[in-house]
Amino acid sequence: MMYFFAYIHSMKITYLLGAGASANALPTVKTNGLKPSLADSLNMMANFLEKELIDKTHKEFVNHLIKNFREIAHQSNRFGTPDTFAKSLYLQEKYKELDYLKEAIIFYFTIEQILNRKIDERPLVFLTTVMENQFTFPHQIKIISWNFDFQIQLAANEYQKEEFIVGAGASSHNRLISYYPSLGGSTDTNLQNDISMIQMNGIAGFYSKDSNIQNYFLKPPTDLNDLFKRIKDGYNHKTNLLTFAWEKNTVTGGLLRQRISIAKRLAAGTEILVVIGYSFPFFNREYDKEIFHAMKKSEIKLKRYIFKTLIAKENS
Repeated sequence: MMYFFAYIHSMKITYLLGAGASANALPTVKTNGLKPSLADSLNMMANFLEKELIDKTHKEFVNHLIKNFREIAHQSNRFGTPDTFAKSLYLQEKYKELDYLKEAIIFYFTIEQILNRKIDERPLVFLTTVMENQFTFPHQIKIISWNFDFQIQLAANEYQKEEFIVGAGASSHNRLISYYPSLGGSTDTNLQNDISMIQMNGIAGFYSKDSNIQNYFLKPPTDLNDLFKRIKDGYNHKTNLLTFAWEKNTVTGGLLRQRISIAKRLAAGTEILVVIGYSFPFFNREYDKEIFHAMKKSEIKLKRYIFKTLIAKENS
């Protein structure tokens, strides 16, 4: 089943995405009865890594990762979701442990999407439906996503390969969809006005200022050892790109206000709102209200909204 709807050519459409938008490939924070939860999946990933042949040079790093996978899974069962456990760490000012949690989630999503090729085909169907040619994403379509996977970027690369350039910092170009924050690209405030997609919680990847960008799209890692080598190279110079909505005092949390500013700009003038796989969790409501207020106060008014709650199916 295709989860995106065909668009009306002359109208501005905003898609508001939650975890259900990727549920055919990746786990949601809670089980939907058909697939394991994110916590269960982290435990399975720990089991997987324990059985794999890992180079001695990466063994300590991987053992640390396995330990974090298991701890997050255990605490997620206590708190209900990994996000709630993460907030508990934040409230206790355990920022180092919070960074470990983010690091583990980044590795999990990177391994699943890049090495294990867990791909939800629906974003590819969406892009194929809305594009008039293979190099242009429609300017009147905007995407506000609370996901930190990069399923849409992977789909976009079927049509146009994204490239990263390392110089004084890093930049990304040749993108079909202009999105922020960039996977491997800069986190600075030099933003263009043509952004089409904002990921409110950031993205499950790293930004690197001083070492080579790991361009997974053009040259995917060959195996786990290759992946660990790439990310470990210059590791102290890398910053993760995940941010939770309730963060106020962490380094990455300072980027959230910038993202809400972009989201409000994208939302203004929305005529059709399509909400996909998103349950409006309590954590995000402060920012969701700002997004809807930006739509409401715009001179161009919202004419229609479509809510699509997705449950992953084996053959959907």
